Amino acid sequence: NELFKAAEAFGVDFWEMREHANHPFCNIHEAGIGVGGHCIPVYPWFLIKSYNVPLIKQARKTNDSMVGYLVKKAKERNAKKILLVGLAYRENVKEATHSRSFALIKKLQKEGFEVFGLDPMYTAEETKKIFGIIRNEDFSSVDAIILANKNKEYTQKLEGYEEKIIGVKKICPS
Repeated sequence: NELFKAAEAFGVDFWEMREHANHPFCNIHEAGIGVGGHCIPVYPWFLIKSYNVPLIKQARKTNDSMVGYLVKKAKERNAKKILLVGLAYRENVKEATHSRSFALIKKLQKEGFEVFGLDPMYTAEETKKIFGIIRNEDFSSVDAIILANKNKEYTQKLEGYEEKIIGVKKICPS
């Protein structure tokens, strides 16, 4: 995530850089708010609370800071209506526990944004009940789109809306 932010600041396509940098001895992970399954966002806190592990603590702070980073980017665009694509904690898994979408929704709403959601794993009713937002499949009706996880179902649907995407702009294959 730190490398993603630096690439964006320098006008470098993170995904192209990642593609060329990765090889059998180097694997730059994907950027975004949802890093890993349970292991990366949850388990490090057991160590952090029990031992002096400053690097792991800083890594968690950096990854968790992506929520604020995306809200800042939405403010810079003067967006009012935001569509959060991919609400589950991980793509293609119908599980909301540990989803960073909750923190992002809360922060966006606190800053006055109207937030909508879209995830193929959840119905409109579930989106409202679980995440507290309205499901919206109309990309043209919002000012900005944030990709919270990489549901491949939306790759083609997002074509033509790239200028609306804030932050991570690609849904990469696993």
